This record gives sequence, C-alpha cells and structure tokens, in this order.
Amino acid sequence: MSKESVKYIVGIDFGHGETSAAIAELPVNSNNVPSVKDLDLRPGVIVIPSAIAIAEDGNAYIGKTAFDLEQLSSNIRQYVCFKQKPQDLCGDNEQAMIRFMKEVYKAIRENDVAELTDDNHQVYIAIPSGWDSASRDLYKQMAQSAGLPCFGVTKESRAALIYARAEGGSKVTKNDENGIVIFDMGSSTLDFTYMSKNSRPVDHGYDVGASNVEQIIYKEKIQNTEVGQKFEQKYPNLAALLLFKARLLKEEYFKNSDKKVKKTINFDDLIDDDDFEDGRIKINYGTGELEKSLSENGYVKKIECALNDFVDKILPENSKINAVLMTGGASRMDFLKESIARCWSVKENKIFRDTDPSLTISRGIAEVGRMDFLLPNSNDILKQLEEFKENGKISEAFLNAFSLQLLKKIIATLDNSLIEFRNREENCSLDDLKVELSENMRACVGNVNDDISVCMKEIIEKECGELLGQIKKIVAAYKSQLDSCDDSTIGLNDDVFNFDTSKLTESIADELVKKGEFDSFLENNIINGVIAGIAYLLLRLLGFWGLVISGVIALGKAIFGHENPEEKKKKAMKLLLKKSQREKVYKSYIEKKDELHNGVAEIIREKITNNSSLKKDVDDAVYNIFDIYERNLKQARVLVE
Repeated sequence: MSKESVKYIVGIDFGHGETSAAIAELPVNSNNVPSVKDLDLRPGVIVIPSAIAIAEDGNAYIGKTAFDLEQLSSNIRQYVCFKQKPQDLCGDNEQAMIRFMKEVYKAIRENDVAELTDDNHQVYIAIPSGWDSASRDLYKQMAQSAGLPCFGVTKESRAALIYARAEGGSKVTKNDENGIVIFDMGSSTLDFTYMSKNSRPVDHGYDVGASNVEQIIYKEKIQNTEVGQKFEQKYPNLAALLLFKARLLKEEYFKNSDKKVKKTINFDDLIDDDDFEDGRIKINYGTGELEKSLSENGYVKKIECALNDFVDKILPENSKINAVLMTGGASRMDFLKESIARCWSVKENKIFRDTDPSLTISRGIAEVGRMDFLLPNSNDILKQLEEFKENGKISEAFLNAFSLQLLKKIIATLDNSLIEFRNREENCSLDDLKVELSENMRACVGNVNDDISVCMKEIIEKECGELLGQIKKIVAAYKSQLDSCDDSTIGLNDDVFNFDTSKLTESIADELVKKGEFDSFLENNIINGVIAGIAYLLLRLLGFWGLVISGVIALGKAIFGHENPEEKKKKAMKLLLKKSQREKVYKSYIEKKDELHNGVAEIIREKITNNSSLKKDVDDAVYNIFDIYERNLKQARVLVE
C-alpha cells in the first residue's frame, strides 16, 4: 500500500468489554480537517460487546449475535473477557482475539463499502497503558495476522486525552493538563497515565478492571443458584453467556439515575432444552446495594489500594495531580469518583468524565493515527539526529567558520587601526599605535561571544536545517493536541551555547597583541622603516653629506648615540611621527599585509581549530542542542509509542 493512495485512518478500540471504531479522513489542506466519524459495526450499531462465538462449521458471530438463540448449541465456543496482555500468538485467548479482530474488520468493511477500499486506508489500534513494548508489538502482529492493515499502536489513555482536547467537551484546561491523570477503567485493567508538562508520561496498570463487578454479580446471583450451577455443568462452553448477562445487568444499574435494577434470566430463552424449560433466576439490586456488595467483597478497597499505590510508589516524588480524566465504558460507575477524590485529594469538579466513554477511545485512536500518518517518520529522524550528535561534523564546520569569521574581524580591526593612525591630525608614536592596536584587538576578540550563537545557528541551519525543521513540525502538531511537550524550547536559542570562551579569547588577544604577529611586524618592518625614513629626512634637511658615506650605522649613532639595538628600538617607538611619516608606516603595513594576515590566521588556527579543549566544549554544546530536539521529539511521540 503506497502512502499516496491512503485517504482514511481507521481507529479501532478492541475493548475488553466493548468494541467500537471510528474513521478520520486525511485533510486536503491543514485549514480544513474533517471531523472524526463513528463507524457502523452492524447497520445502525456503533458499539458492540467484545464477544465472539465460533460454531462447528467455523463461522463466527460477534457482539450480541454471539448469544443469539439460533446459534447456540453445546458445541459452540463462546468467548467474552478474552482481551489480555498477549503472551503467545497460538494461545487460546490470543487466537480468539485474532478471530475477533478479523470479524470486526470484516464488519467495518461490509458496512462502509462506499468509502473503504483495499488500499485507501490504514488501521490504528490501542493498548492499555500498563502493557509493555513487547506486548504492544505482539498485539500489532495479532492485528496484522487477522488481515488488518495495521500501521500503528497507541495507548488508550493517550487516545482518550487527544479526543477530549480535540472536541473540547471534557472541560479539561491546559493548566489541568500540567498534572493530569487519565483514569482508564477498562473491563480487564485499571490503567493510569500521569502527564505533566515537559516530562515523560508515567504509565501503570492494575488488574482491578470492571469485569470484577460482573464476576461478583455472577457469583452472588447466578452461580450460587441451583439452576445456574446445573447450566454450567451441562453447558460449560456456554458459561460465558451467563457472565454476559451479569455484565448487561451491571451496565443497566450504573446507567440508571436511581441506581437500581431488577432482571429475570429465563433459561428457556437461552437454550432449547427441556431440562431448563422452567429455569429462571431473579436478580434485584436496590439503590446502593451493588456498591455495598462491591465494598463487602473487597473490590472498592482494591481500587483504592491501586490509587494509593500509584501515588506513593509509581509517581515521581512531589508530583501534583491537578485533574483527572475518567475514560472507558466502566467509568460510569459513580463510586469511582468518590474514591479518586478521597485518595488523591482532587476536588470533584476537577474529576472529568468523557461525554461518551464507549466511543472516546476509538475516536481518539483515529485522531492520533491521522496525526502520525501526516507527519514525517520519527524513527528515521531520530537515527539521523543521533548521527549528527556523534560524528563531529557540526563542530568541525563551526570551528572552521568561526575561525574565518574571527579572522575577518581581526583584519578589519587591524586595517581600521592603521588607517586611523595614518589620518590623525596630531603627531603620534608607534607606541601610541601599539596601545591602540592592543585596545582595539582586545575589544574585537573579547566580544567574540556575541558571534558564537550566530555562527552556530548558521552552521546548523546549513548542515541540518531541514531535519530540525521536520522535528519542529512534528512537535508543533502534537503540541496542538497535547501540552506534554513545549516547542518554545526547540530552536537555536543563544542560551544553549553555554561554553565559556573568555580564557580562549584572552589567550588569542595575548598572542596577537603582546608577543605575536603585531610586535614582530612592528619591530622587523615598521621600526626599521621609521629609522630609515628619519635618516632620509635628516640627510635632506641638514645636508649631512658625510652621513651618506658613513651609512645608516653612523646615522644611527648620530640619532641614538652608541645605544644597543633594543634601546634604539624603544626610542624609535616613542618618536612622534608626522603625517607623512605615518603614511610611510601605513604603506609598509600594506606591503606586508598578506604576510601579517597569514600570521594571524596561523595563530587563530592554533588557538581555535586545533584546540582540543575548545573542540570538546563545542561538541558538548552541539550535543546539548540536538538533545533538546531529540527530547522534545520523543516527548511528542509518547502519543503513539
């Protein structure tokens, strides 16, 4: 299946108790994103019980049809409550789930023939938060072996929050989400996901799902009766039917505003058997009686132990719970809200419930799948990012570019200093030039930190700007749905360059100004030029023709006496030079400029490009920059991982 042919994402919630599906159309443009729609699993039916019956002839019946009288016989195999953490693809429950997945997908295709074709859609599914990555991968394999074009698996809690945010019906605010628990009460497990801004979600599950409730009803009201025991003994393959009846009773009880229910199970309606012609069980729960039974049987205590354990042992210390979003069909059980408020000290007005918990997760799966499909492949990006972090290419390019940039600034400073020296109105000495050069050069090199961020940004944009742009796109897309990541921290901000260059720049300034190329240039070129220039001027002005014969040495003695060369240089440095003499100094600089610049470049190469300590600092800074991108990308990807 080519990505270009895909027009729809189908999200299926294979719940332990209920199953539903939704479809998300891929948008033509980002300004017009179609709403998620529920899919029929039977004509006019969008939620079915997670139940399957497999007949002797191999035909399968799902949902309520798994319990239709016409299909029942002692040889039929019925399955309810078969969703579990997968262990073995060949296991009995795993095979039942695979067949159920196949039949559900078949029903979706049969009821949506107008939209779905073999190659125009992908399927995403979800798992409880407590499942590990190995279970997730095995569950995806199960879906694929059932014939589903399954391309992604998210977690049910993520899907619930995504849909709540997308629809805006849950009243969960952004502030609430900076410390929110998604409370997913499923049939098999109770799963918690804690989400807080700028930290990875904390997932944990407990085997105290709502199927415990129907088990308690079943044991109290059905299994303890004579007819119930007789039916189990004669039709062990159909025991799931009675458990399903207990489940329907539970749902009716908690849906009723007065919380009471009265039902009669007529066995004659279940099986065509004379032994059960008059068999019936009357079940009656008055207001509050089922909650009382759940408390007496220890179920409420188990839930509250899970609530306390999650806070005391699983969450990081000092984690704050500002709000709770209840999802899952069983979240309708009102006593759960009281337990949450009591154990987690959360106000009841900050405990939110899905408007339609039976459909929220499938809709959220479709939303997550659509986002995931439209964005670049994050795994490939992470691999490229890791290569950039480790190969040193960015650091090398930065050091070379920064060296060249610094060289240009130093040369410009040198040029401007000599021009200013030449153009002064008042007479000044080479000492004055040296002091000015020293001050200007220190100012130039000392402000080098201002250029580091700019230079690093330019290099990173040049070398991997496209890659980092893709990451920002991904994070921005997920951030629009979930505040667990903060794209404001993603970018080439100045504060990420935290290595200190003060010692380095001081060293460069010392090398250039005190004992390096400038002193050498002044001593070997300009000072000698000044001495020669003064000799020429004296010859013309004073007419000392005899000095021509005695040469420069005699002239030197005439000017400086019998002092040694070092003393002569010192005096030459202090001589006040007229503008014409300073012009000669400038011309001497122009003649030697290339040689001087090469010397400066060599010092910079030695101090920067070949500086192993500096390279380590730059490597660390580059690593930190990419680590920010990687961390935000992974944080965004928690929705589908």
